[in-house]
Amino acid sequence: MIYLKKTAILFNKLGLSDDLIDWGQLKFELTDDQIAEAIEEAKIRRFIVSIYSKGYLEKNSARCPESDIIGGFNIDHADWRLVGGFRNIERNPLFDPLARLAGPSNGAVIGLGPNETDGVYTVSGPGAGVRPTVNTMLDDYISRAHLIN
Repeated sequence: MIYLKKTAILFNKLGLSDDLIDWGQLKFELTDDQIAEAIEEAKIRRFIVSIYSKGYLEKNSARCPESDIIGGFNIDHADWRLVGGFRNIERNPLFDPLARLAGPSNGAVIGLGPNETDGVYTVSGPGAGVRPTVNTMLDDYISRAHLIN
């Protein structure tokens, strides 16, 4: 759920729409088999969220978003599509800077213009830290498993 909240905060803070998104609208799905697959492929996968404009998707429908995403969410909101899940960092050159993040770090890669012709910008920084991140992930997993009321 931490990713859902961060996604909603980012989308709303960017001011992409007057219609703010509530993180509860982002329905996250991840089966036990998908968890096992994501762990097995941990070296080549990161949890990545992309925000695509409808215009960009119309021109690049064959490759956006890629089909090889484990779990996550894929929703349309206003004139945007929000996609998140464990994605293969070797298949998209925009994901390369995210592959180099270590530990509980956060990063953003922004490709501007058609086919990133106006530049690619990367921002990264520390996350909450190892313990808070792991605790939140465990809380989310336990909550998902309906072990907490």
